[in-house]
Amino acid sequence: MNQSRRAFATVLLCISLVGLPPSTHARRRSRLGPGVRSRGSKAYDSGTLTSAELEKCVVLDRRLERFEAELQADSAAIDEERERLGRIRRRLDDANKYAGSASEGETRDYNRLVRNYNARLKKHQQAVDDYNMNTYVHKAMVDEFNKGCAGKRYYEDDMARVVESLSQRDDLSRLPK
Repeated sequence: MNQSRRAFATVLLCISLVGLPPSTHARRRSRLGPGVRSRGSKAYDSGTLTSAELEKCVVLDRRLERFEAELQADSAAIDEERERLGRIRRRLDDANKYAGSASEGETRDYNRLVRNYNARLKKHQQAVDDYNMNTYVHKAMVDEFNKGCAGKRYYEDDMARVVESLSQRDDLSRLPK
Protein backbone atom coordinates (compact mmCIF):
# COMPACT_ATOMS: atom_id res chain seq x y z
CA MET A 1 0.00 0.00 0.00
CA ASN A 2 2.74 2.39 0.94
CA GLN A 3 4.44 2.02 -2.46
CA SER A 4 1.18 2.76 -4.25
CA ARG A 5 0.75 5.94 -2.23
CA ARG A 6 4.32 7.02 -2.93
CA ALA A 7 3.83 6.38 -6.66
CA PHE A 8 0.80 8.66 -6.69
CA ALA A 9 2.70 11.26 -4.70
CA THR A 10 5.51 11.09 -7.26
CA VAL A 11 3.05 11.57 -10.14
CA LEU A 12 1.47 14.43 -8.24
CA LEU A 13 4.85 16.02 -7.61
CA CYS A 14 5.79 15.75 -11.29
CA ILE A 15 2.56 17.41 -12.35
CA SER A 16 3.04 20.13 -9.78
CA LEU A 17 6.60 20.81 -10.91
CA VAL A 18 5.43 21.33 -14.49
CA GLY A 19 3.22 24.09 -13.17
CA LEU A 20 0.83 26.31 -14.99
CA PRO A 21 1.79 29.04 -17.41
CA PRO A 22 0.99 32.54 -16.26
CA SER A 23 -2.10 34.05 -17.81
CA THR A 24 -1.49 36.37 -20.71
CA HIS A 25 -3.05 39.71 -20.05
CA ALA A 26 -5.30 41.34 -22.59
CA ARG A 27 -3.88 44.28 -24.53
CA ARG A 28 -5.38 47.70 -23.97
CA ARG A 29 -6.98 49.45 -26.86
CA SER A 30 -7.39 53.08 -27.72
CA ARG A 31 -10.67 54.82 -28.50
CA LEU A 32 -12.09 56.59 -31.48
CA GLY A 33 -11.09 60.19 -31.90
CA PRO A 34 -13.44 63.11 -31.47
CA GLY A 35 -16.68 63.54 -33.35
CA VAL A 36 -16.95 66.64 -35.49
CA ARG A 37 -20.01 68.45 -36.80
CA SER A 38 -20.30 68.70 -40.53
CA ARG A 39 -20.60 72.17 -41.97
CA GLY A 40 -21.88 71.59 -45.46
CA SER A 41 -19.66 69.25 -47.45
CA LYS A 42 -17.66 66.59 -45.69
CA ALA A 43 -14.00 65.93 -46.33
CA TYR A 44 -12.76 62.43 -45.59
CA ASP A 45 -9.01 62.17 -45.24
CA SER A 46 -6.75 59.56 -43.65
CA GLY A 47 -7.63 60.91 -40.20
CA THR A 48 -11.41 60.93 -40.73
CA LEU A 49 -13.49 57.77 -40.94
CA THR A 50 -16.03 57.34 -43.72
CA SER A 51 -19.47 56.10 -42.74
CA ALA A 52 -18.57 52.53 -43.81
CA GLU A 53 -15.26 52.64 -41.92
CA LEU A 54 -17.01 54.07 -38.88
CA GLU A 55 -19.55 51.24 -38.91
CA LYS A 56 -16.76 48.65 -39.01
CA CYS A 57 -15.06 50.41 -36.10
CA VAL A 58 -18.24 50.59 -34.02
CA VAL A 59 -18.99 46.90 -34.66
CA LEU A 60 -15.41 45.96 -33.77
CA ASP A 61 -15.58 48.12 -30.63
CA ARG A 62 -18.78 46.35 -29.52
CA ARG A 63 -17.25 42.93 -30.22
CA LEU A 64 -14.18 43.91 -28.19
CA GLU A 65 -16.32 45.03 -25.25
CA ARG A 66 -18.18 41.69 -25.18
CA PHE A 67 -14.95 39.73 -25.66
CA GLU A 68 -13.21 41.65 -22.86
CA ALA A 69 -16.09 40.89 -20.49
CA GLU A 70 -15.78 37.19 -21.38
CA LEU A 71 -12.02 37.28 -20.84
CA GLN A 72 -12.52 38.90 -17.45
CA ALA A 73 -15.03 36.23 -16.41
CA ASP A 74 -12.74 33.45 -17.67
CA SER A 75 -9.79 34.93 -15.80
CA ALA A 76 -11.77 35.06 -12.56
CA ALA A 77 -12.86 31.41 -12.99
CA ILE A 78 -9.28 30.35 -13.67
CA ASP A 79 -8.02 32.17 -10.58
CA GLU A 80 -10.77 30.60 -8.46
CA GLU A 81 -9.91 27.09 -9.70
CA ARG A 82 -6.20 27.74 -9.15
CA GLU A 83 -6.99 28.52 -5.50
CA ARG A 84 -9.09 25.33 -5.20
CA LEU A 85 -6.23 23.30 -6.66
CA GLY A 86 -3.86 24.87 -4.14
CA ARG A 87 -6.12 23.84 -1.26
CA ILE A 88 -6.34 20.26 -2.58
CA ARG A 89 -2.59 20.21 -3.07
CA ARG A 90 -2.01 21.27 0.53
CA ARG A 91 -4.34 18.49 1.72
CA LEU A 92 -2.37 15.99 -0.35
CA ASP A 93 0.92 17.25 1.03
CA ASP A 94 -0.39 16.97 4.59
CA ALA A 95 -1.72 13.45 3.99
CA ASN A 96 1.55 12.36 2.39
CA LYS A 97 3.43 13.19 5.60
CA TYR A 98 1.61 10.34 7.33
CA ALA A 99 1.90 7.83 4.46
CA GLY A 100 3.80 5.28 6.56
CA SER A 101 1.03 4.88 9.12
CA ALA A 102 -1.98 5.08 6.77
CA SER A 103 -4.63 2.40 6.81
CA GLU A 104 -5.88 0.77 3.64
CA GLY A 105 -9.00 2.98 3.70
CA GLU A 106 -6.92 6.14 4.18
CA THR A 107 -4.70 5.10 1.28
CA ARG A 108 -7.76 4.55 -0.91
CA ASP A 109 -9.08 8.00 0.05
CA TYR A 110 -5.69 9.56 -0.68
CA ASN A 111 -5.49 7.89 -4.10
CA ARG A 112 -9.01 9.10 -4.92
CA LEU A 113 -8.01 12.63 -3.95
CA VAL A 114 -4.92 12.39 -6.17
CA ARG A 115 -7.06 11.25 -9.14
CA ASN A 116 -9.49 14.10 -8.46
CA TYR A 117 -6.63 16.59 -8.25
CA ASN A 118 -5.06 15.33 -11.49
CA ALA A 119 -8.41 15.45 -13.35
CA ARG A 120 -9.10 18.98 -12.11
CA LEU A 121 -5.56 20.05 -12.96
CA LYS A 122 -5.98 18.75 -16.53
CA LYS A 123 -9.27 20.65 -16.97
CA HIS A 124 -7.71 23.74 -15.43
CA GLN A 125 -4.73 23.57 -17.77
CA GLN A 126 -7.11 23.35 -20.75
CA ALA A 127 -9.00 26.40 -19.46
CA VAL A 128 -5.69 28.30 -19.12
CA ASP A 129 -4.68 27.26 -22.66
CA ASP A 130 -8.06 28.38 -24.03
CA TYR A 131 -7.79 31.67 -22.15
CA ASN A 132 -4.29 32.29 -23.48
CA MET A 133 -5.45 31.54 -27.04
CA ASN A 134 -8.35 33.97 -26.59
CA THR A 135 -5.96 36.68 -25.41
CA TYR A 136 -4.02 36.26 -28.68
CA VAL A 137 -7.29 36.63 -30.61
CA HIS A 138 -8.11 39.68 -28.48
CA LYS A 139 -4.68 41.16 -29.17
CA ALA A 140 -5.23 40.79 -32.93
CA MET A 141 -8.63 42.47 -32.65
CA VAL A 142 -7.14 45.32 -30.60
CA ASP A 143 -4.33 45.75 -33.11
CA GLU A 144 -6.92 45.92 -35.91
CA PHE A 145 -8.94 48.51 -33.97
CA ASN A 146 -5.89 50.58 -33.04
CA LYS A 147 -4.62 50.55 -36.63
CA GLY A 148 -7.87 51.39 -38.39
CA CYS A 149 -9.98 53.23 -35.83
CA ALA A 150 -8.12 54.60 -32.82
CA GLY A 151 -7.79 58.35 -32.67
CA LYS A 152 -9.56 58.93 -35.97
CA ARG A 153 -12.22 61.59 -36.29
CA TYR A 154 -15.72 60.96 -37.55
CA TYR A 155 -18.71 63.10 -38.39
CA GLU A 156 -21.34 63.11 -35.66
CA ASP A 157 -24.20 62.67 -38.14
CA ASP A 158 -22.40 59.62 -39.59
CA MET A 159 -22.14 58.19 -36.07
CA ALA A 160 -25.86 58.82 -35.45
CA ARG A 161 -26.73 56.95 -38.69
CA VAL A 162 -24.39 54.05 -37.85
CA VAL A 163 -25.77 53.69 -34.33
CA GLU A 164 -29.35 53.81 -35.62
CA SER A 165 -28.58 51.27 -38.34
CA LEU A 166 -26.89 48.90 -35.89
CA SER A 167 -29.66 49.20 -33.33
CA GLN A 168 -32.23 48.34 -36.00
CA ARG A 169 -30.18 45.28 -36.99
CA ASP A 170 -29.90 44.26 -33.32
CA ASP A 171 -33.67 44.60 -32.92
CA LEU A 172 -34.30 42.56 -36.06
CA SER A 173 -31.92 39.82 -34.97
CA ARG A 174 -33.90 39.39 -31.73
CA LEU A 175 -37.24 38.89 -33.50
CA PRO A 176 -38.55 35.31 -33.62
CA LYS A 177 -38.28 33.71 -37.04
